[in-house]
Amino acid sequence: MKPRAPTWLAVLTQPVIVYVLAGYFAVYVAFFLLPVFLNSDHVMQFPQYIPTYDPIGNDWLISKTNLESWYSTGKLIDPMEIPYPPLGYVLVYPLLFMDAQLSYAVVTVSTVLAFGLATVVVPWLVRCGRSPALQIVTFCFVTGLTSYGLQFELERGQFNVVAISLCLLAVYIFHYQFKYRFFGYLLFLVAVQLKVYPCIFVVLFVANWSHWTRNLSRLAALVSSNIALLFVLGLDRFTEFARVLARYSAGKGVWVGNHSFDSFAKGLAGSVLVQEAPWAELLRDAWSVQVLVLAIVLTSALVILLASMSRKRAGVDGALMLACTVLALVLPAVSHDYTLALLAGPMAIYLGQVGTFTDPKRQAVTNLLVLILSLAYSSTLFSYVYKPAWLGNNLPMLVIMLVVVALMTRVSVDQNTNAAVVEAS
Repeated sequence: MKPRAPTWLAVLTQPVIVYVLAGYFAVYVAFFLLPVFLNSDHVMQFPQYIPTYDPIGNDWLISKTNLESWYSTGKLIDPMEIPYPPLGYVLVYPLLFMDAQLSYAVVTVSTVLAFGLATVVVPWLVRCGRSPALQIVTFCFVTGLTSYGLQFELERGQFNVVAISLCLLAVYIFHYQFKYRFFGYLLFLVAVQLKVYPCIFVVLFVANWSHWTRNLSRLAALVSSNIALLFVLGLDRFTEFARVLARYSAGKGVWVGNHSFDSFAKGLAGSVLVQEAPWAELLRDAWSVQVLVLAIVLTSALVILLASMSRKRAGVDGALMLACTVLALVLPAVSHDYTLALLAGPMAIYLGQVGTFTDPKRQAVTNLLVLILSLAYSSTLFSYVYKPAWLGNNLPMLVIMLVVVALMTRVSVDQNTNAAVVEAS
């Protein structure tokens, strides 16, 4: 007679979606139900959970006004207000023929459609509609659609979600539609020219890491093409772009909704909470905090990259894609919370690839890590106004996500999945 597994082991060996939902529900209670309904004032709270501008779509309207001036006079009203590659000027050209309200409506609808592409369509195609992945995709789409990050993105009139959707679609085409890889490369170039940070995803354009010569030539071609496109409108436009990058790299815009290394470290150094902390001297040194967090992030990313290089399966590596997304969020000197909307699609792909093990103890460890990952990810779905001050900035949660994914790559070594063995290059 086969012995029964301990109760604790049975609890920890349920389907992955159970722990994803458990993590979200715990965060929902802590960061929404309690502060809004079950607070000490016994009155429903209505905090302004997004810093808004009047009129709505401020970022897009500033860019539109600048670009209209550039097309009519050849000069920008304020070059420092467009921190985008020069080709980005051309990509939004059709919107300049519309009035402010209509153009903002187009940007908003495009962002919502792009979110659906990145969070539903691409993950569905990558996993071919397998039922466990469908549950994960549904969770990421529904929770992301009402998330703080996406609402912030819509309020500002930003193009981050559009850029990431093009990038994810490009990666999908590269790995699964070999005949149309050229179109995938074009989409990737457009994504980078809309927002610089998608260039981090270039490492996903590798199908077989053993083909070093072919991989290096492909990556070099993509990198050089993107660099060349920076000069497509002439040296003056590139010079303006370089000055803007230098200005933003100076770390301006330190506030709780900027989850960059610089903003987090400087905000922590000036926080009242740090004054009586056990390591107050270290925490007050913003440079030391940045170096420490950066070391953790880069080490975790390296672990994930090496695991990806050693895998023998075809298709998109969800762990590496999620790692690239987190890097894209934390490495820029200025990274406001509207970029948190980028996480939903890669998270759906990664969680959809989390498999099962025959060893129940190994499965239990994996599920515990999934629970922690879900807690960290779910916390980014809610505004800082609902959280304690020490959890307001989202950088720690993003770092935890990256560390957990790195640990999961070690747990899942030699995991048996039904993915195909690598053949394509």
